Amino acid sequence: MRIIQTFKDALAARSSAGVYWDESSIGMVQISGSLRSLEIERFVSAPLQEGMNPAEAVKEILSKEPLRYEKLVSAVPASQAVIRQLEVHFTDLKKLKKAIKYQVEPFIPGSAEDIVADIIAPIHDGRLLSTALDKRILSEHLRILRSAGMNPEITAVSEVSLYYLYKALYGEETPHAVCIVNVLPNRMGVQVIRNGRLELLRLIETSPSIIDHLGQTLRIWNQRNTGEEITEILVTGPLAAQVSVVEGIENATHTKARTWNPLDLVKHKLNGLSEEVGLSLCIPLGLAVMGLMPSRLVLNLQKDEFEKRKGRGLKTHVLIFTFSLVAILAISFTKIYMRLHSYEAEHDRLGKAITQVFAEAFPGSMKPLKGRELSQMKQKISEEKGQYKWAHDVLSGKLSLDSILSLSNILAGYPGISVDQITIEDKKIAFGGHTTSFSSLDKLKEALSKSPAFSNARLTGTKMDKKDNSISFQFSMETPS
Repeated sequence: MRIIQTFKDALAARSSAGVYWDESSIGMVQISGSLRSLEIERFVSAPLQEGMNPAEAVKEILSKEPLRYEKLVSAVPASQAVIRQLEVHFTDLKKLKKAIKYQVEPFIPGSAEDIVADIIAPIHDGRLLSTALDKRILSEHLRILRSAGMNPEITAVSEVSLYYLYKALYGEETPHAVCIVNVLPNRMGVQVIRNGRLELLRLIETSPSIIDHLGQTLRIWNQRNTGEEITEILVTGPLAAQVSVVEGIENATHTKARTWNPLDLVKHKLNGLSEEVGLSLCIPLGLAVMGLMPSRLVLNLQKDEFEKRKGRGLKTHVLIFTFSLVAILAISFTKIYMRLHSYEAEHDRLGKAITQVFAEAFPGSMKPLKGRELSQMKQKISEEKGQYKWAHDVLSGKLSLDSILSLSNILAGYPGISVDQITIEDKKIAFGGHTTSFSSLDKLKEALSKSPAFSNARLTGTKMDKKDNSISFQFSMETPS
């Protein structure tokens, strides 16, 4: 199961849509990005006339404004669900999720086998918030969506989506207790969030004293949580745009209240979005945000038999994906190995060819080292070319033939001087030989110095050879620029 969950997280959705309807309206929101960078792509908000088939309404809306998403999240109205705070005596969350519907059973009229249940908020001080829903209601909800061509992966309770939306916008930790009030035409949803936890969730039905009931609910919470009172009330929902509603809540609770429109905090390029429409889309936006969260961390009533078929399908998809990935990697590695083997064979063939050419071009030289045939070939060619550099210099104009002719003419005037060798390098000329007297060398140096064909003529060395009764010498000079 952990491997399957790892794959699910790795393939987390980058786009999500939330859909919700009640007896008066229907709303859809499509978002993309991540929890740190949300962007609203599309939205739909339309009234739902009395007696209108929700499935037909959804089909009609999608035909005009199709949604494109990787994950779909839906919600049933909180009025159709049972929400209870439970005291539990064990902390194993995995076991608790399996047993939660039996923990809720005393608070419902039917049997635990007739409901689906899940944990809304994690355990804190031995208490947790839970919700339960009749299976028939959930089945009808999913049937309506599937008949419209939509298949949600997660189904939640409407009011809970505002909790996840708040966490996405403000982070896990909040410095103080905050109350969110969702004002609807016929009821009011109240929830208190503290330190990133949903500690209170209550639905107040419409009555002449609905505002008083809200004030009483918050006073009870303040009494149970001595030392930390609610400091702010965020009012949202279709009726939150009315100033009188916000003022009435503030007067009844003696707590600062303000209109809370989450769409103002999310990036979007939606034109003509009125405040009233934006406030009515808070729940679909919260549902879409839940779609970007890991599935195991959000409320989902599609559990037990509702998710078994999807679970089997997911395992099949994961296995197919795994085997496909392994096959692709195996094919890729095989191709790389074959290509590498081909390159190695070609390299060996070229090495042998270079060795053969090396032996034929430079007979008597040492056999080049394996793997360095090309570099040693280049080195040997460079050495051989160096022996003929003087000829290249002559042909390229770096050394003038007139200079050599001038040297020959000067040496012709000294028959007692014989030249054994001449070295030419760039603009430098060096020559050496033998003579019988030092005076002839002095005269040759003077003649070279006076010649316009040479500069810096110097006698760089002399040596007396007693056997031959001769003097060996070395001259150096340069050609003018």
